[in-house]
Amino acid sequence: MPIYGDFMYFANYRPNYLTVRNPGNLPSFPTEYEPCGAQMSLAFHRSGDPLDGLGYPCQETMLTVPRYFTYDGVTCIVSVPELYWYLKGRYEDPENYRGSESDLRSKLAGRFGIVAFGWRHIDIWADQGLYDTVCPYDISGLFNDVSVAKRGLFFWEIQDSTASDF
Repeated sequence: MPIYGDFMYFANYRPNYLTVRNPGNLPSFPTEYEPCGAQMSLAFHRSGDPLDGLGYPCQETMLTVPRYFTYDGVTCIVSVPELYWYLKGRYEDPENYRGSESDLRSKLAGRFGIVAFGWRHIDIWADQGLYDTVCPYDISGLFNDVSVAKRGLFFWEIQDSTASDF
């Protein structure tokens, strides 16, 4: 079951990693954290579906509620596994794929949604690649990351619809 909403509306609200700490985004977001969870949290917040603070148990950390942090008035989940469990609880089980980089790319080709590369990185996928081409990681390296080999690649499809989840 996909997440229903306006993909472009959602995707355009996600700042890239270079601007996530700029004024108007999350200037107080700590530099010691990788920003992908905050970027996704900000996209949900701006698209009208802010993280709701509900307890979706994270099986990785054994926390009954994900660790929510508030930066500049925006509720964020910064951990990829905790954001995974939040999305799974809030929306649906993601599709889970395993295989070579070319196998994984073929599963995502022509699709739009949220992609998690194991517990390494979470981002927005658009058609043939990451929506924002300004990424601090080598995309091939993400597909071949040890976390993807261990857990797989997770995908939540976003389908444009007038009935919106966000």
